[in-house]
Amino acid sequence: MRALKFSLVFAGVFLFGAHARASQLFLNPLPIQGAPGTSTGASGSVITPNTFQQVFAANPARLGCIIQNTSTTVEDVFLGATGSAAIGSSLQLSPGAVFSCNAPGVVVTDAIQITSATAGATFVGDAQ
Repeated sequence: MRALKFSLVFAGVFLFGAHARASQLFLNPLPIQGAPGTSTGASGSVITPNTFQQVFAANPARLGCIIQNTSTTVEDVFLGATGSAAIGSSLQLSPGAVFSCNAPGVVVTDAIQITSATAGATFVGDAQ
């Protein structure tokens, strides 16, 4: 087996240039289990071009969400109050791209809106 060179973080200390065989690598021995949640789908299409429409309402208990642009045009995703939504301060979602509202330790709980320059542009969403 070939030796791998990698960096380790162990007990908050970085160990650079450590060498180990693939069979010697270990995973976190503590099981990590997500909180139970009920999924809520929010698939749809843009009704009015360049006008934001809500995909998910603000939810302080949100565990996570995902939105995929299933159209052939760019869509804009805005995080925050509906009245504040603006194309210039939104995230662009390319055709086929996916937006996730969670990252390790962080979940966006704001309202999430979407729009496109094209009426009928489609998206698929799900949240817990």
